[in-house]
Amino acid sequence: MDDSRRQRYQAALHALGRREAALAHEVPPSERVRRRAARLLLENLTEAQLAQYASDRTFDVIGGQSGRRYRIWHRTMQNIEEFDPQGRRRRIWCFHPVGLDLCDVLLAQKTALELFEYDALRIAQCYSDFAFNSAPPDVPWR
Repeated sequence: MDDSRRQRYQAALHALGRREAALAHEVPPSERVRRRAARLLLENLTEAQLAQYASDRTFDVIGGQSGRRYRIWHRTMQNIEEFDPQGRRRRIWCFHPVGLDLCDVLLAQKTALELFEYDALRIAQCYSDFAFNSAPPDVPWR
């Protein structure tokens, strides 16, 4: 990891509210899980995604099959925006595994959109009525 990426990584961890414990055994198991999930997410973001996430707790992903742009927000529900080519929100998507830390969910969403986008969207809940200036829906996989 180069110095620039390491600095961004450290800044992102700080932005997540990471605080160092004096001793590892003093950190509750739930906090260790949260930290490990955050670290894994940050290690799997590109430099651009890392900078965006450190700045505003979102990151953009390009769909691996359609080439569409999605924005994943650091929140638990309805956290994936799909944009049209002009950058307007088309719809909001919601899909996630159950029982994981939020950062693990974000990484799973990123991976799903990049590797098997249409399968992920097929099981996702779509909220097109929330889209501001939305384009007409033309989802071929629905």
